[in-house]
Amino acid sequence: MLPLSYRSPKTEVRESKIHGLGLFATANIAKDEIVAVKGGHIVDRKTLREKITPRLGPAEIQIADDLFIAPVTDEERELSMLYLNHSCNANLGVRGEITFVAMRDIRAREELTHDWATTDDDDYSVECKCGSSNCRKLLTGKDWQRPELQRRYAGYFSAYLARKIELLVAVVVLAGMAGCAQIKKPAAPAKAAAVGLRFDQVGLVSLYAGEPCTPQIMFDFHGSQSTVSLAASRRETKILTDAAKKNQRVHILGKWRRGEQSRCSYVEVMNAELTR
Repeated sequence: MLPLSYRSPKTEVRESKIHGLGLFATANIAKDEIVAVKGGHIVDRKTLREKITPRLGPAEIQIADDLFIAPVTDEERELSMLYLNHSCNANLGVRGEITFVAMRDIRAREELTHDWATTDDDDYSVECKCGSSNCRKLLTGKDWQRPELQRRYAGYFSAYLARKIELLVAVVVLAGMAGCAQIKKPAAPAKAAAVGLRFDQVGLVSLYAGEPCTPQIMFDFHGSQSTVSLAASRRETKILTDAAKKNQRVHILGKWRRGEQSRCSYVEVMNAELTR
C-alpha cells in the first residue's frame, strides 16, 4: 500500500531525544524547501475524538476549526505518520494546511520539528519537555494567540490559523481607529430572518464584542427596535468603523446569513453609507 503522507528523501526516521521516534535531516535543507506533506482522511472533531483517537492515538493535523486530516485504520496510521515532534524552537512551519517547509536553512543530522502553535486551535493543556532553551513548559491549544509566537512564526502558520490571526489583528487596529467609540456588549439579538432575505435599515453601529461566527470582521447594528450582528468586508469596514467612532447613523444593505461553524445568524453587509 502506498504511503498516505510524503517525507522528503532528505529525511529519515530514527530515535529522538524529544520523544520516541523523530524525523531527521540526512542532507542540508534550504529555507522554504518542502520537507513533508500530511495525508489521510478529512474527519470532523466529533469523529476524531470518539472513533479515531481512542483507537489510534494522536495522528492527526488540524486544517480548519472543526476539520482534521487523519488515518482511520491501524495500517493507515503508519502510512500517514510524519514523525514530526513538537519543539518550542521549531525549524519547520506550515504552508497551506498540510505542507511542512523549512523556516530556515537546516543542516544534516538536525531533528525536524514543528511548533503545535502553528497548526492547533484546541482546548488541551500539556506539559512540554522539548528541551529547547526557550521551552514554554506548558503547551495549550490556544498558543497561536500569543503575540510573540505570531511574530516568530509569521508566514508559517496553517492557513486557517493565519486567517484567525489576521482577524484578531484587524480587530485590534479597528479598536484603535475607533478611539473613544464605545465598545458595547452585544444586546439580545433580533429574531433571525430566513437565510438570503434582504436587510435594509438605518441605525448605529458598535464594534462587536461577542464570539465571531464568520471570518469577516463583525459589528453590532443597533436599529430602532432591535440589535443584529453584521459581517463586513474590508471595503465596508472603514465606513462602519467611522460610524462607530463618530456615533453616526449608517444605512445598511445586506442579506441574512448563518455561521458555518455555529448556529448564529448575522447580516452580511453588501453596502454601507453614512447618513445624517
